[in-house]
Parts: sequence; structure tokens; C-alpha cells
Amino acid sequence: KGLDSVLESLRSSAQRKLHEISRRVPVTPVTRTAMIKIKDTASAPVSVCTVAVDESDHESAGSTLGSQESPQVPNLTPVAQGEQLWEGPERATQMKAEQRVRPHTDPDAYIMSDVPLPRGYSVRQLRELAESNGKGAVQRIMKLATETEGWVSNGTHKGVTCEMKPTGDDHYFVCRGRLNFGTKFNAFDFIDFIHKWENARKYDHMLSEGRILCEFDWATAVTYMSFKGLLIFDGRDMVTSNHAEVVDERTVAHAATSFDAWPEPQAPSTGKRAVRMHVATAGYVFRHLEDGSMEVTTLMVADMKVKLPKKVMDRAPFLTEQPSSLGKIKALMYKEGVRVNPLRPWDLVASLKPLAEDVRTETEAVRRKYHIQP
Repeated sequence: KGLDSVLESLRSSAQRKLHEISRRVPVTPVTRTAMIKIKDTASAPVSVCTVAVDESDHESAGSTLGSQESPQVPNLTPVAQGEQLWEGPERATQMKAEQRVRPHTDPDAYIMSDVPLPRGYSVRQLRELAESNGKGAVQRIMKLATETEGWVSNGTHKGVTCEMKPTGDDHYFVCRGRLNFGTKFNAFDFIDFIHKWENARKYDHMLSEGRILCEFDWATAVTYMSFKGLLIFDGRDMVTSNHAEVVDERTVAHAATSFDAWPEPQAPSTGKRAVRMHVATAGYVFRHLEDGSMEVTTLMVADMKVKLPKKVMDRAPFLTEQPSSLGKIKALMYKEGVRVNPLRPWDLVASLKPLAEDVRTETEAVRRKYHIQP
């Protein structure tokens, strides 16, 4: 009885100490692991004068006082208390991971951002600003992709059928290109590919810098891009809100439009001067055809902030270089494959008729390096 009394006193004292430590000690990956071990071993039977060890460790030497079992120690849950104090970089990483697994319909959640979000604005407020800015963007790009009036041929470059509209008084460049990507890829593969900055630099050699200001979900994001200068012209940059939509059972649209109302100003990190261009409409329309192939149309309607004679502007290399980038993208996708975004909206993939019977689960997408094998 005397020995049991001593053990109970020691155990109570240890519990109080653990409780105090869990309140005072900042939780790091090391202390967090230690607390988890303490939590796991606290509810296990404890032998007199023995030390609890991991299964991977060797057993400790037995006590000369024997190994009489004691009543189980109540669970103090020091980890739960510690987690409330976890406010360092590890906590920020955990919060980011939690945001990534939330449904894409959550208005208060976002997937990622390459820079801190603007102070004084909630995620919901930023999302509402972006969605308001992008109202009608998909409808505009669909109209431009399908209309025929006013468009003139601008030749075939890298296999891409290029067209343009003559420069008007507003000095906007207007161009589009069309290319069949065959049966190997779908619209979601294309979008996953162009969303990686390392890929964008391969098909657009003028791209200097790109960063995601906020990716709210698969369908809505805000980005910043800057481009290199050329000869006597300074570089250009732009902030755009980007919007994707499944238009019908065979069509997906991905539209971007200038977003000057983003709460924080953006500029090249190099410190170089850049002229802010205005993008009225830009993006892609993906059409899955009856033969199983995918036709991609790219468009750009932009004011590059240059004042040149209209005849000169109508012959600008940009009018063919921008649409012909489709040829580079196709070649890269066939050569390198497409890394699947784990957050690809599989319910929307299934809503496309040609893809309904070829939907990969999210688990398979994460497990496989490439969705499309060469």
C-alpha cells in the first residue's frame, strides 16, 4: 500500500508538470512530436521505475522492483493545448494545406498565393472583387472565338491558323489563332499545363516574371505578369483576373481581363520600369469535336500603350507571335506530358461528354506523375 501511494503521488506530480509545460513551451516540430509520444504513452500501463520507449527502440532494463501494472493515467491532451499556441511558419504551412483541401465553392477559402494577400481585405471580399471584374469575360471570348465579321487572314505560323482585325482608332491589337491538338489531350490538361510558370517561359520567351496574387479555386484567380522590353520600348506588365467555365458538354473557356482594382500595386521585382498594358479580353476556347480531337482557339484584344501609325501596327510581329504560341504549347505538351493539378474539378471533367467515361479520380491524379502518358 505504501508503494502504491508513492507511485500515485509521483504520477500526479508528473501530470501537473506536463500540463504546465504544454502551456509554456512553444510547439515546434520536435516538441510536437515529443508531446504526441507523451500523449500516446500517458494512457498506457506504466511500470515502476521504467521508461516508455518507441517500438523501434530497444526495451529498457527491467526494474529490480518488478513490473507491477498501475491504473491507466487520464489523458491530459497536451497536444491540443499546444496546437493553440502554434503560430509559427509550421502553422502557416498547415493552414495553407487546410485551405487546399476545402471545397472550391467555399467563398472564404483560397488555394494559394505567391505573395501575401492585401491587408484589410478578407478572402471573400477579394473573391467578390475578382468575380465582379470578370463579369461577362467568358461570354466576350466566346463571341470573339466564333464570329467571322471583320477578321482577316494573317497566314499560318507553326501550324496555327492566324487571323487579325485591322487596328482601329483605339490602337488595340486584336488577333486570334486556331489549332487542332489531336485526341491525346483535353481542355483540363491544357489549363493545367499553362498554369505552371516554368512552362509559360518555354513558350513565351518575352515573359519576364509571373506570380499568382490569389488563386481562389480552379475557375477564378488573379495573376501578375511582366514582359521584357524590346529595342526602344520599355517592358510591359499587367494584372488580370482569370475565369474558367464549362460552357457546354463539349466546350470550355478560359478568359482573362485587366484587373486594375486589385488593392495592392504590383511591379516587376527587378525594379525595372514597366508600362501597364490593358487587356480587354484574352484567353482560350477549347472545343472537343465529334472525332475525339480538341480544337483550341486563342485570342488577345489588348492596348499595348504604343502610338504608332496604323499600318505599322497592323504588321507588328506580336499579331502572329501571340497566336502561334499554340504551336509551341502543343509541341511541349506532347514532348513533356502534363502534370495533373490535384485540385482538378473532376465533377466538371465528367460533365464534358467526350470525357465522361475517362475521368481519373483525385487519388489517381496525385499518385501518377503524368495524367497523359507519352
